[in-house]
Amino acid sequence: MNTVEAVKDILFADLESIKSELQAYPNEDIIWKVLPGTTNSAGVLFVHLTRSLRHFIGSSFGDSGYLRKRDEEFLVRDIPVSDMLAEFDILMTELSTALENVDPGKLDNDFPVTWREGKFYPTHFMLMRMIAHVNYHMGQVNYHRRYFLN
Repeated sequence: MNTVEAVKDILFADLESIKSELQAYPNEDIIWKVLPGTTNSAGVLFVHLTRSLRHFIGSSFGDSGYLRKRDEEFLVRDIPVSDMLAEFDILMTELSTALENVDPGKLDNDFPVTWREGKFYPTHFMLMRMIAHVNYHMGQVNYHRRYFLN
């Protein structure tokens, strides 16, 4: 298994875990509640992750044409879960296509999209960063769900 295949396996497994977290809520209203001391609901985090990955991977390597509006990701409210899952399915298709286009021999090359402070980083770094980003928010969504179920 090469690095790109490992990234795909990890991302897909972790994204399916987040999807399962979203589906485990007993009702959709809870998804949009904000925990005390925080600013984002599980719904906002799910939308943010979906759109972030569509931008950084789907558009960069899959030429999906997706145009990200990052600020809007944090303003969404009350999107039906069915709509979020439909966009999630689009993400998974885009990721599958895009990751097939990543050349394992070019992981030291600059990632096609800038990140912090408009800097370019190596592709291998950005792919690892995407995994870390997914896991960070997966933990937040898991905690959010458990908090509101108690």
